Amino acid sequence: MLTINKQETKMMQVMFKELILFLIGTFFVAKILATFLWPQYTVFCHISLELICVFISFAIFLLVWYTYENSFVVNHLMCFCFFILGVFDILHLIFYSEKIMFAQINLSVWYWMAGRFTLALILLAITTELQIKLNKHVGLFLSLLVVSFVAIWFYKCREFLPILFVAEGYTKSKIVIDCLLISLFLFVLYNLRSKFIRQDVLAYQYLMSALLVAIIAEVCFIIKPSASFYNIGGHLLKATYYFFFLKGIFVSAVQYPYKKIAQTSESIIQVFDEIPLGIVIYDQYLRLFFANKKALNILTYQLQDIYGLHHDIIVQKFGFMNILEQKAKKEKVLKDVYTELKNKSGAKCKIRADYYKLSNSYLVLFEEVPDNQELETLKIQTRAVLNSINKVVILLDIKNRIIVCNKNCLEVLDMEEHEVIGKDVNELAILLSFKADGDIIKCKRNKRIQELHEVSITTLKGKKKDLFFHIDYINNLTEEKIGAIILATDITLFKKESLKMQQKEKLIALGQMAAGIVHEIKNPLTAIKGFSQLIKYKDQDEKMREYAAMIDRETEIINNFISDFLTFARPSPPDLKQISLNKIVKSMKLIIDTNTFIRDIKVSFDLSPVDKLIVADANQLRQVILNIVKNAMEAVVDNEGSEIKISTKYHRRTKEMSVTIYNNGKAMTAEEKLMVGTPFFTTKAKGTGLGLSICFQIIKEHNGRIEIESEEGVGTSFIVYLPCAT
Repeated sequence: MLTINKQETKMMQVMFKELILFLIGTFFVAKILATFLWPQYTVFCHISLELICVFISFAIFLLVWYTYENSFVVNHLMCFCFFILGVFDILHLIFYSEKIMFAQINLSVWYWMAGRFTLALILLAITTELQIKLNKHVGLFLSLLVVSFVAIWFYKCREFLPILFVAEGYTKSKIVIDCLLISLFLFVLYNLRSKFIRQDVLAYQYLMSALLVAIIAEVCFIIKPSASFYNIGGHLLKATYYFFFLKGIFVSAVQYPYKKIAQTSESIIQVFDEIPLGIVIYDQYLRLFFANKKALNILTYQLQDIYGLHHDIIVQKFGFMNILEQKAKKEKVLKDVYTELKNKSGAKCKIRADYYKLSNSYLVLFEEVPDNQELETLKIQTRAVLNSINKVVILLDIKNRIIVCNKNCLEVLDMEEHEVIGKDVNELAILLSFKADGDIIKCKRNKRIQELHEVSITTLKGKKKDLFFHIDYINNLTEEKIGAIILATDITLFKKESLKMQQKEKLIALGQMAAGIVHEIKNPLTAIKGFSQLIKYKDQDEKMREYAAMIDRETEIINNFISDFLTFARPSPPDLKQISLNKIVKSMKLIIDTNTFIRDIKVSFDLSPVDKLIVADANQLRQVILNIVKNAMEAVVDNEGSEIKISTKYHRRTKEMSVTIYNNGKAMTAEEKLMVGTPFFTTKAKGTGLGLSICFQIIKEHNGRIEIESEEGVGTSFIVYLPCAT
């Protein structure tokens, strides 16, 4: 607060010194003019002083008008204020004397007073910080509108306007108006008390000087307007306070912006000098116009010694690579250019430079190689070690952003390094359709994740991959968490081979079992079926024929079971052809509609408008769809409002066609979903547990897959995915 008071006191002293000098000079000139010129050339002197005021008014208007976009709102108001003021002063002169045009002294005084009140009201708006933003053309139009309306209204009502001036001088009405005007000026002056030292939007000390002079001028007109000295003194003071307004506007509209630019430039230079890199900037003609402290230290030169030198001379003098002309034609950024330069004493040093082409200049950043050679070597060694690890390695910072990844990671994800580095790991997980049990990739939890998780991803190229996933935290020396490391192993091929091996083992076991079953059951079953049919046709006893029919029926069930079992154990190879999945579904519509109609089940079909061909065995595919539909009908048979939906879809990303069979029956448990497709697993009372196993096997031989979605209260969907032919 003490600093502000000192600054305010100093500014007050400067202002009053300048003000006193102007007042002394004004009254001295007034005395001379009143003695020698005013009595003989009253009209000429009056017009001359008023024209000076008009000139200053329009000078202020033009000064702000041509800097309008870069000026403050306060200056905008002053711009239109002095435009109006200048017009009213011209009207005051026009009606002042019959020697100019025609005499209307009273009307002339009213125009003069209108200008003063316009100034007072605008200053009142400024000091109360009223913000009125106007387009400059709109503002000019409104100013013309206001001044035209007032001028015409005064002229039309000139006979009814109160008399302000008579031969003896001003009337009481004029004195009352002058007192009101002085009161407004004093109120504005009071509002300025807290803004005196500000020089941002307006130079307020000049505004205060102008107001003080304006008040003195108005007092001169009130005291004795008929006397030459006071009259001419008032007009000279009027021109003086116009000048103070011009000076204040000039300072705020021209000097202040340049001062701010100079301060900003100085701040930028200070920032550049603190940067531990050499910075050299060339203009569009490749002439050097800036070098920071670090650059000058490396070059061992002063800025004035190299300022304005062309890049070619800099190259010859210091040995920089002559690369800016090449870069201007080709690339806008060129990084990690290693070269050698020599300083003033001729000593050479190796530097690493980055070149940037800006809109109308060139920027060169450089540093001595020894300053960061060890760090660069460490970075290279670290990257070599990471790339040699045959696992996916990802380093995260505390905000889950990826900062480092190895070569194996990029190969597994099918991505480029710039697509991975800097990305939030959770965003990457969404992008790769990351699937895992629970949320295990947030690094902000305190619990460490030590166990392995099996997860699956789908790369941007549509490849589905399985990974073993592990995450751990990275702590600093104070055990504060600073990031995390993700390690993952691609087990896609291993899992495929393992599944194939399991399937082979199943087939071997089932083949052995099938051979025994065929040997042990088939022949006795044929004999039983034959004798039951013989009894049914030969025996006349109705009861015995009924028993024989039951034996025949149960024997047929066993025979179907054995047939399914043999189909699973010894599947026939598929006859693969390019076919339409939509056509397959359409060909089955009649049989599905018939079966669902009998069971009172609502069925609907929704076929994809995009129908890509698949490579499949049509008969085996129909068998799969019918089997799943049959299971769906059995799942909803006891429901009210039973519904089955069959739809197809094209998956552009993975280039697959899918058929979804949805039913609104009871949802499956998590254990049931895991067991689906396992031989002999069934939830039906009379099921064999082989139907879906055969379906899974057929689709696997078609290089497809079956996924199950089941949710309580929603229903169950079996989704069969098959790769497209092209």
